[in-house]
Amino acid sequence: MSLVVQENNSKSLFYFKEAKKFTNYLLNERLEEVTKENLRMMREHQLPLLAFFDHLSEEELLLIVRQSLQEFFTDVEQDAALTKALVSLIHWKNNELPGIPKEGVQGVDLVIGYSIRKQLFLKFLPDFTSDCHQIVSIMQEMEAFHIELKRHAFDTYVSIQKEELRNHNDFLSSLVSSSEDAIMAFDPELKLTEWNISSEKMFGATRKSVLGTDIVEAFPKLKNSVYIKSLKQALKGERAQLIRQPYVNRPGWYDAVLMPLHDKNGNINGALSIIHDVTATVEQEERLKEHQEELQASNEELQESLAQLEETQEILRTAVEQLEEAQAIAHLGNWEYDINRNLVFWSKEMRHIYGIGEDELDLTYNTYLELIHPDDREIVATTIANCFEDHMPFAIEHRICRRDGQMCWVLGQGRASIGADGRPYKLSGTGMDITSRKLAELKIQEEQHFIRTVTDTTPDVITVFDLEKRVNIYGNRELYEVLGYTPEEVEELRKTKGSNWVYSLLHPEDLPRFFAFIESLRSYTGMQAREIEYRGKNKNGDYLWVTGRYNVFKRNEKGQATQIIGITRDITERKKAEQLILENESRLREINNKLEEQVASRTSELSRKNHQLTRINADLDNFIYTASHDLKAPIANLEGLLTLLDAKIKASLSEREQNLLDMIYKSVNRFKKTIKDLTDIAHMQKELEEEVAEVVHFEPLLQDIQADISNLMQETGTQLHINLGVEKLSYNRKNMRSVLHNLITNAIKYKHPDRAPKVHISTRRIGDYVLLRVSDNGLGIPLKQQDKIFSLFKRLHKDIEGSGMGLYIVKRIIENSGGKIEVESEVEQGSVFNLYLLDQTVNES
Repeated sequence: MSLVVQENNSKSLFYFKEAKKFTNYLLNERLEEVTKENLRMMREHQLPLLAFFDHLSEEELLLIVRQSLQEFFTDVEQDAALTKALVSLIHWKNNELPGIPKEGVQGVDLVIGYSIRKQLFLKFLPDFTSDCHQIVSIMQEMEAFHIELKRHAFDTYVSIQKEELRNHNDFLSSLVSSSEDAIMAFDPELKLTEWNISSEKMFGATRKSVLGTDIVEAFPKLKNSVYIKSLKQALKGERAQLIRQPYVNRPGWYDAVLMPLHDKNGNINGALSIIHDVTATVEQEERLKEHQEELQASNEELQESLAQLEETQEILRTAVEQLEEAQAIAHLGNWEYDINRNLVFWSKEMRHIYGIGEDELDLTYNTYLELIHPDDREIVATTIANCFEDHMPFAIEHRICRRDGQMCWVLGQGRASIGADGRPYKLSGTGMDITSRKLAELKIQEEQHFIRTVTDTTPDVITVFDLEKRVNIYGNRELYEVLGYTPEEVEELRKTKGSNWVYSLLHPEDLPRFFAFIESLRSYTGMQAREIEYRGKNKNGDYLWVTGRYNVFKRNEKGQATQIIGITRDITERKKAEQLILENESRLREINNKLEEQVASRTSELSRKNHQLTRINADLDNFIYTASHDLKAPIANLEGLLTLLDAKIKASLSEREQNLLDMIYKSVNRFKKTIKDLTDIAHMQKELEEEVAEVVHFEPLLQDIQADISNLMQETGTQLHINLGVEKLSYNRKNMRSVLHNLITNAIKYKHPDRAPKVHISTRRIGDYVLLRVSDNGLGIPLKQQDKIFSLFKRLHKDIEGSGMGLYIVKRIIENSGGKIEVESEVEQGSVFNLYLLDQTVNES
């Protein structure tokens, strides 16, 4: 074997020796046969690229194939085959292939194309020579050439994928997964980051078991091997190629290409390895060598060896079938519509995408349309009708409704086959499930719409300023509202005053400070927004005060700010208010001095009147105490006389007279209760004056009250719910018990007749106060009477027993201790009492 691969920055050459004779033979003696056989193999293997030439006649197709073979055979003769192939790869990369779009070339085209080329040579090789050495040399040259070509083709394919990574990421994953070669990727620490299906088959390890594992740990026999050394070279940025290497962990041979992987900044972040199993080829070569004498002696034995080569060819055909099977992994199906018979053929994956079972045989065009989402059905039908009319390929994204009710997004592509009469007779194409990608796109669109809505509805001005160009590149709707210009008027300002038109609106006194602020942001590395206040002129010529908060929006590769985003708010009214405050300060000081004099005078007067009120209150308390004490004896005498009278005349009383006597008893009892309440008020006033605070724990106090009213609670079915955010406070324990007892018994007394009472008691701290909240589900208090419930002897429900003094006492206790009480109530729903209790321990601390 004699071959050389030469690479440099400007060109790549591949030198053939024995293969030149073979290609010269094919070119000059067998060209027509080779052409027809090549086209037959392309059709047999269903080369996808043929779809782009369906519109050509048989003669036109043969002409294209013949020209392609002539060029290749000539290029081999001139050692330009690899160079011309690389030029074609460049045309592919630049989307300059005649009649074939860049995305039309798939990985399967490369795999099948190279396979067909090798099969073609194998078919005609026995006719050219029976020399075993020469056969082996030709095979080795062609194999080496295709390895080199596949390497460059893969490089080109990777480059194209990098350019269209977002749109073709799924396809690249499919290519890796479906490749017959073992494709692996490593991080800088030799840990596996990719392991395709062929790798699993080739090395007997599942993807799950090896991902994230050091390659040497996964396969210890590789330690110190030439493969590991080459892998380390790739991680240093060097491309490595291994030819005819033996496996260390299994029988067989392989070729490998190892290359560095780079991140978007060009830094090496891993390595890629492509291993092609050449065991069959090596074994074939070894068998040919071992049987060289027999091959030379007997052409029959040569034919037998060629039969073994045909077995290898069958293996390759099986690999092609496996590649077709890989379409299922990529969620890509193919279909064909026979227009004349109105029959539709769908591949297995196509049926899976649309949710159609294998048992459905009579699929028609209408079947397909029925599965299209109703909102998309018309545009899909129109697109296909246009394809029939203008014979142009189509691609359309639309929704489908699967038989199981699931909605999916599909990318449908197709083209029409035109008959001799100029009319389409067949429509064929592919369908790809793009639901995940489409949902992600729709989510991005929703987020963008949300951002636009926020920026257009915010009352603040939002702008993006380019520090390098020194111009505003974005302004939201509020910018025009504040300045008073329409978008058209702003565009006219840009044309007449240039890109720096915004500066003409700034107040001359603020320009230097604004420029200095903007320049300071170039080198700003912080994360917090920076603020500045300045003046801007609106359309009417008035200057407005604004405050702007600016932060870095974009940086260059050196970390310097190149764009900033600002949120600006009109503070003109605030500035006017500040000025007004300054102007009024002196007048306020004058007024304050006069007020201080008046306050001093009024304070003296209030002190005198307060002394008088204190004396009057003391007299009132003494009067209440004396009156209640002096009335006890007459009431007791009256009650005794009634008892004697009742005993003597009870038997002779009529029913009406007995009712009158009962009413007198009730009046006497109410009078006694009133006298007792007056006495309690007098005692309470004295106790308030002598009030002594102590630590009051709410829980035991509430338990004590529940024990006192347990019979009442059982009779009414009362439920008491307690939630103590504050468990204790400094207060007079007796007064606190009186407050809680009054509020709880009132909640039970004024219960709703249709439901059992529910009383909720809670505490929480608010500053120096503890908020004690007591709520019920009782009768409720009308709004117009809520300000009267704390008055003395005020009763809202005449039919319910009571003196009208309980809430008066509660209010006196709370306010005398520096607190306040509020009520919220709704008729038929219940009431809420909010008690703000001054915690004396807080004040003392």
